[in-house]
Amino acid sequence: MQKQNRQRAVVIELHIPPGDYTNIRKGDKLAEALSSDLSEFFRVTDNPSMFYVAIKHYLSERVGLNKMLPGDSVIESSIHATIVTLMTEIAATAVHEIKSEKEDKPHKKRVGGALRELRETLKSEQRMKDFDRFCSDSYGVSVEKPRDLSNFASGEEYTVSDEDLDIHIDNHLNAKS
Repeated sequence: MQKQNRQRAVVIELHIPPGDYTNIRKGDKLAEALSSDLSEFFRVTDNPSMFYVAIKHYLSERVGLNKMLPGDSVIESSIHATIVTLMTEIAATAVHEIKSEKEDKPHKKRVGGALRELRETLKSEQRMKDFDRFCSDSYGVSVEKPRDLSNFASGEEYTVSDEDLDIHIDNHLNAKS
């Protein structure tokens, strides 16, 4: 049996550009931007494996950003992001299930099964590597960067500062921001 080679183009709006986030302060604004970006990927992916590959690619282009998520590596952080996203999907399904139980039970069962499998994957390095290899063999990501942003036009990575993300944190005791 031949593997079908399907491609799909999607447009998503990301808030966090590629770059080096190793030394950026981790705060609410960055967490909100990351959450928004994860939601964008969830909106355009068809299944947990595809979502995982997209998030792994995303985090690989944003050095150090994976520290905003649980895990010691991009792979482990991507698995955790997939788990959290599936848990959010189960919660949304539970709310919808009140109205239409018959429709949502099979979906909830599939998502629950995927969650159990992902939690098992986190139990060892080898399982994470095998999961990564399986997903990466199944899906890929190709990125076309915006042409209208000077930071992206050259295709070079740059170091991100708090100002790049419009993050201004007041650390004083009587902060009003």
